[in-house]
Amino acid sequence: MTTIKEIKSKTIEFSSNDKNELSNKNIIFIDFSPKDNLLLLLTSLNSLYLYEINRDKIQFKKKFEAIIEKTTKIKKCYFCNENSNIILLLCDNFHIFEFTIDREYISHIYYDVLGDIYDFKMNCQKKTDSTENIIQNFCVYKNNEINVWNTLKYNKKNVLNAKNINCFSYDFTGLILYYVGKLNQKNYIKTVKFIDENECKEIYDKTLSCLDSKVSIDFLNSYDVNLIMSDTKLGRLFILKNYPINKVYFEIPLNNYQLYLPFMGNDPLFQFGILCLRINESEQKVINLFYKQTAFNAKNVKLKLHNLYYFKESTTEKGTLLTFDDLKKELKIYNLLD
Repeated sequence: MTTIKEIKSKTIEFSSNDKNELSNKNIIFIDFSPKDNLLLLLTSLNSLYLYEINRDKIQFKKKFEAIIEKTTKIKKCYFCNENSNIILLLCDNFHIFEFTIDREYISHIYYDVLGDIYDFKMNCQKKTDSTENIIQNFCVYKNNEINVWNTLKYNKKNVLNAKNINCFSYDFTGLILYYVGKLNQKNYIKTVKFIDENECKEIYDKTLSCLDSKVSIDFLNSYDVNLIMSDTKLGRLFILKNYPINKVYFEIPLNNYQLYLPFMGNDPLFQFGILCLRINESEQKVINLFYKQTAFNAKNVKLKLHNLYYFKESTTEKGTLLTFDDLKKELKIYNLLD
């Protein structure tokens, strides 16, 4: 395994006034809208800062304080399906609120859908330039149960409920949802397609006979035509094609890596890469996969990733990794391309 110096990055500077404003604030979460180049910072005091990234500079847009009652704590905040005006607030009282930048309203959406440990994903997060994708929803996964809600303004509805599953992922269009479970010591995968904002149907249900019964998949991601699965307890990463799902093309050993971020390779048809991360450690791993040779290589990279980060997957351009150093109040953008 060879070692390279670091992944190339550029630092985006805040103005001196903005840096002074943020200097005594504790930033606990960030989100980014690549479509509008908008950066969202959430402080521990329930205040939101909105910035626009223009080339190598950050321009302050708005600040929002006292959005909701003081007894409620905002834990995370997301641009809702790349809508620069609508933000979802995920709170510690298990509520999700919908907040608009123009301050016309803030509305309660869903009661008691979160919890202490949960996973949250939006269906338009991976591909936002598709004109045909008008279905917008999001998933909340907790206690081995997944619920999907639409984000219609006047008709928010639970579209899907599935129990006893281990992990899930949208496909690259946001119209397909994969989820994996285990039944009678066998892993299975189900594929669900969203028909419209209020309806979905199961289109695929398959036992993963290509995986050993000892394997328990607890991580799933879909990247282009690839399914990335892992059993973190066994320390194994499995790469399959999303159709037909009948063969493991790559089985890769891992060592306590927490996240796997896919990105485009030099030959998009036959190659892609995976950035394997350990949060708050100085060295990460890059794995390059080559379908022509059915081979892969791995190399260590110097990269200190903090808890505050955003990643945008893409199969047409570089993957964008954005990190925020709360101590230095510094923003860095890493472009991932093998």
